[in-house]
Amino acid sequence: MLLHLMFPSVYHRLDSEQDVQLAVSRDGWNWVRPERKPIITLESDEGRYGCIRAAPNLVPLNGEEWGLPYDCRYSRHDHGPAELPEGEFRWAIWKRHRLVALEAPLEGRVTTIPRVCQGGQLRLNFQTKRAGWIKVEIVTPPIEPVESI
Repeated sequence: MLLHLMFPSVYHRLDSEQDVQLAVSRDGWNWVRPERKPIITLESDEGRYGCIRAAPNLVPLNGEEWGLPYDCRYSRHDHGPAELPEGEFRWAIWKRHRLVALEAPLEGRVTTIPRVCQGGQLRLNFQTKRAGWIKVEIVTPPIEPVESI
C-alpha cells in the first residue's frame, strides 16, 4: 500500500508562529493531518524558534533512519529578524517505519476505526520491549441493528 507524506508549515495567526505538521494521503489528492499538532517542535537549545519550515522531501539517511531537513528562524513569521540571530538549518530524524506511533510506557489500548480487509493478510507493525506483547481482536460488524437506538 502506498502512503503519501507531506510536512506542511502551519501558520498560527494569534501567536504568529509557524510550525511543521504531518499530513498523510492514500491517493495524493485527499489529505488529512492526523494529530494537528507539530511533528517538529519550535523548541531549540537557546529557547524557542518563531518559525520553522521543512524541506519538501523525507530523505533516507541510512538503513535505519529517515531525515527531514528544516529551516529554523528565531523571528516570528510576520516579524523581521531585529536583533535576533538569523537561524539555522537542522535535521528531524526518525527511525524508519516509526514516523508516527502509539506509545504506552506500561499498558495501552487502542481501537481503530472499522476497516474492510481487502486481502488475505493483516500485518501489524509494532515494537515492544523484551517481555512485551501485543494482543489483537478482530471482530465482524453486527448483522442486526441495535434495537434501543
